[in-house]
Amino acid sequence: MARAEESGAARVEGAAFEPVSVEEFVERSRAVRFEAPERLRPADSTPLADSLARLRDSRAALHGLRPALERADGHALRFPHPAWGPLNLYQWLLFVGAHESRHLAQIEALKETMNAER
Repeated sequence: MARAEESGAARVEGAAFEPVSVEEFVERSRAVRFEAPERLRPADSTPLADSLARLRDSRAALHGLRPALERADGHALRFPHPAWGPLNLYQWLLFVGAHESRHLAQIEALKETMNAER
C-alpha cells in the first residue's frame, strides 16, 4: 500500500479537520440486517480467547497507524465498504467505532437475556 505522501493524499500541515459523520449509515443500518461476507464471518469453533486476541491485535495495528493517518488527507483516501460503498478514511475510522459499539450492545443484550433466564 502506498504511503499517503506518495499517493498525493498528504494532509496540509496545520489544516483544520473537516467534520465527518457516519450517522447516515448508522441510521440506515438500524432497519437492515447485514450479512458479513463469508471471508469475514467468524468460524463457529473459534475459541473466545482467540477472538479477543484478534480484536486486541486489530486495535493495536490501528493505533500503530495513527502517526501516518494524522499526516494523511483522510477525505482523499477511499476504500469500498461491502454494504455502503466507498468510504473515506475518516468515515472508516468512525465506522470501526460504530461497528464495535453495535456489537457491544448486542453482547450486553445477550447477557441480560442470559441473566434473566437464571
